[in-house]
Order: sequence, then structure tokens, then C-alpha cells
Amino acid sequence: MADQSFYGEPHAAESDREHLERFRTLAELGADLAFTLNFHLDGTASWDWVSPTVRVPGFQRDSLPLDGAFMETVHPEDQPVAAMWLGELQRTREATAEFRLVAGESERILRVRGRCMWSETEHRVTQIHAAAEDVTERHQATKALQQRALYDYLTDLPNRALMLDRLRQTIRESSRRGSTFALLMFDMNRFKLINDTFGHSAGDRVLQEVARRLTQTLRASDTIARLGGDEFAVLLTRLEEPDHLNAVLNRIVGSLLPPLAFGDTTLQLRASIGVAMYPKDGQNSDVLIRCADTAMYVSKRLGTDWEFYHPDQELGSAKRLSLLANLRKAIDEDKLSMFYLPEMHMRSGNVTWVEALLRWQHPTHGLLSPAEFIPIAEQHGHILQLTTWSLRHALEQLAAWRRAGFSLGVAVNLSPKVLKLPSFTPELKAILAEAGVAPNLLKLEINESALMSDTELVASAVAGLRELGVYIAVDDFGQQYSSLSYLRQLQVNELKIDRTYVRDMQLDAYNAAVVQSTIALAHQLGIHVVAEGVETRDIWQAVDDLDCDLVQGFYLSKPLPAPGGATAIEQIGNARSTLC
Repeated sequence: MADQSFYGEPHAAESDREHLERFRTLAELGADLAFTLNFHLDGTASWDWVSPTVRVPGFQRDSLPLDGAFMETVHPEDQPVAAMWLGELQRTREATAEFRLVAGESERILRVRGRCMWSETEHRVTQIHAAAEDVTERHQATKALQQRALYDYLTDLPNRALMLDRLRQTIRESSRRGSTFALLMFDMNRFKLINDTFGHSAGDRVLQEVARRLTQTLRASDTIARLGGDEFAVLLTRLEEPDHLNAVLNRIVGSLLPPLAFGDTTLQLRASIGVAMYPKDGQNSDVLIRCADTAMYVSKRLGTDWEFYHPDQELGSAKRLSLLANLRKAIDEDKLSMFYLPEMHMRSGNVTWVEALLRWQHPTHGLLSPAEFIPIAEQHGHILQLTTWSLRHALEQLAAWRRAGFSLGVAVNLSPKVLKLPSFTPELKAILAEAGVAPNLLKLEINESALMSDTELVASAVAGLRELGVYIAVDDFGQQYSSLSYLRQLQVNELKIDRTYVRDMQLDAYNAAVVQSTIALAHQLGIHVVAEGVETRDIWQAVDDLDCDLVQGFYLSKPLPAPGGATAIEQIGNARSTLC
């Protein structure tokens, strides 16, 4: 029997059947679904009556379980909301809530208004009359509006507004916890050229592909946003160690390297990335964005994969300008120097290679590593001169060592810009002849990312070097996503596993799996493997157990100056028993 206070007093002359018909008509006119629930002593409810007319898509009167448990029809995620609605009805006798009802394969969001029926004889609530409005489309429209307001229409990534909101939240949380995070700003290199050459639809596809690769590469807790055009931002939180950030940056760069095909043409995706750190570089969103932007433009100007923000970037980078002005002079006046890092063969215990490491004793800035001046040399056309200087000095030193009785080869790092120069192979041939060194005693170490870009040109260049007889090694292997079979096609002799995997292999199962699988697969393809970054006895033993061919790292030796390096190399070879 309907609650008269809710549906109105019947006329005295009105029969029960007429009153019931009026109740049903009013219920159907005022709701998409009207129903009655029986309320039980244990606080649960069951279906009792459903209006003959149901205007909820996918729902039929027969699909709602009369005499069945009400909660079984509520979506599991919304059952706490429905339980609170039932509880509020007991307290206030009238309540409204929104939750999803499920009938068969159909699921709809309903706004349900209910009122309790009180039994004077039982002194409790016995029934609930409810009228429901289907608000599914309204919710979907609201969600669509929020999507358009906060997400990029092309990539479905958060847009600038949502990124700014998350950045401010992260600043508040990091300030409270005393933690750090990184903001990355980057744009795609040569994106305008892609649009102009292939059309804007191709440019859109590039942006969508970048979004897809970044999403697959980064954690769900990291924010990836498209800010507009070809500009993206990444918010990296929970940075426990500085090396973690470098590993993430390497993964980002590596994710972009696989070529993107457009019919018979392939595009190589590269980005210029600027990095700002909280709280070191800034403590509010505006400052952090400006710092990351500044570093990004420095990265673009220097042609590097990424640059960390430094205050001197704001001042026109006086240090960089000074380095550029003095670099050519340092090359011409022989002001550079070489250090040598030994590699030991695990089975024989002999030092079979030394890697030549370039250093620059700057008159103002002190001893500089290659990371501080190689990008400048690449950007401003000095890299070939720097490379030929390195080769001449390394090969001259090797010739001197071999005359002294050391059975060594020397490794020299090769910039991808030099690798792709047609004049380099003839130049190298002349330098080898001048030094009187056999080509197979020279190892050229090429960064993995260089091998994965402009693949046809790189393959041709590597083939020319192999024909000359030099030894080819892939440096920092594992940072990108190279195919070992592809490296075999290039006739690569050696892989040098990136130090970040080797150093942490006993602490991280994933790193250990990378080292183990790389060694096993490389050996199947006839490729030798060097473990870089071996710094402890335990790591030495671990890579030895995996049958790694050579090791390199501070546990063996730090970089050695020449000519004093000759004595140290001999001592290392004689002291293998103390190392292992």
C-alpha cells in the first residue's frame, strides 16, 4: 500500500483500485523507474514492486529481480553509496543518491529519491518507495566536458591546465615530505619539417605516437602532458636516487628511437629535453617551468638529448661561450690529454684493451670531462678535429706500449656525427698507417643510440669500418631498445652493457635479467660482452658466473694517465688473483 503522506490523500469515494491506478500513473509520469523495496530487520532490502513502464535503456521490468536482494542489482563499486543511502533513509526518512544499477549486460547511472514507510505496529521502517531518474547521459556529457577541459584532444594526455594543477599539488606534497621531483620539458626536433614535408596529418600521427611511447615507457604515477604543438612535459615523482632520473631519461630517449614508418619512408623521432629539479632549481610552478624551458632550449642548441638546468644558462651560458672560444685553440695547441681505462679478459686475466678517455685541462674551469665539451664540439663543427686528435694520440700511445711488450688494443669513442661523415673512413685509414698500428688493434665504441638512428646510413658507415678491419663495439648497451639480431647484421664485435644495469644487478631483479639475457643472447650470435661499471668484488663474481667475456670498472682500475699507465697495466695483469 502506498504511503498516503507521500502520494496524497485519496478521495473518500475513490476505490482502492482507482487509488492504485492513480499511484502508478503518477509514479510513471514522474520517474524513469519507480519501485518499492522491502526493508528487513537486518538492514538489508529486497525488491518488492517495479512500475510497469520502465524508461531506462537496456532495462526491462522482468530484468529487475522482484523478491531478490537489492544490493545484487547495484554495481559492486557503488554498493557502499547505496548502503549509505539506505542508512540515511532510516535516519531522515527521505534521501537522494546516485549510483549504478546493473540488469543483465546493461549498466546505468540513476539518481534515486526515496522515502521510508513507517509501520506503527512493528515500530520500524518496513518499506522504501523510490523514484529514479536516468542520469547516465548527463554524467557522460559532464565527463566529456571535463575531458575537453583537462585533456588534449589529439593524444588524450593531460593538457597544460591539468599539468599545472598536478605540478602545484606535487610541490605541496614534496614540500610537506621534504622530497624531490623532476620536471621535464621537451619538444620534437624537426617537427615543422615533418609537417611541411608530409602534411599535418603526418604531424598528428607523430604526436600520437610520441604520446603512446611515453605512456608505455613511464610509470602510471608519472604525469605526461601535451602542452601544445610539439611541446610535451613530464612530471617525475618519487626520485629515490639521482641515477634513477638518468635511467628514466635514457628510457625516454630510447623509446623515441625506433623509426616510424610512413609508407616507404621512415622518420627518426628525436627530442630536446630540459630538466628542472625541485627544490634545487625552483620552489613554485612558474620558476620550475621557466628553468626546464631554458634547459630545453640549451639542449636544442647543443644537439644533446637532454640538459639539466644551470643558473649560467640564464646568463647566456658564459661558460659555454668560453669553452667554445678555447676549444679550437686547445686542439691546435695540443692542450688536451688522454687517460686510459683498462678492460680485463675474465678467462685469461690479461688486460687486453684500454679505453682512451679524453680530458681537457681548461685554464679557468679546471679538468673537464668529455660530457662538458663534446656536445659543444658537435654543435659547432669541431667534432671531426677532436676525433682525429684523439685517434692520433691514442694510436701513438698504443704503438709505444706494444713496442714495450704489451699485447694491447685501444678503444676510442666515436661520435655519431663523425660516423656518418663520408670522409671519416679514409681519414682513419691514413691515421692508422701513420701510427703503424694494425686496424684490428683499434676498437671504435659507438653509442647504441647512434646505431638506431638513420639506420641505412649507419649500416653503410659501419660496413666500411669493418672492411677496413677495425673492431666495432656498442657502448652503453641496454639504454635503448636495439635488436641483437640487427647488431649481428651490422657485424658488431662487442657489446658493452651499460653500467647502470651492472652496478645494480644484485639489488634489482630486472637489471640482473637484462645482464644475464644480454650475455646469453650475444654469445649465441658470436658477440663478445663487456660489463661496464664493475665496482665491487660481488659484482665481479656475479658477471664472472654469467660467463661475461671482459670487465671494466673501478674495482679493476680507475682511468690511468700515460705514460705511467704502462706500469699500472702490468700491475693489474699480475694482480688478478687479488681481484677475484
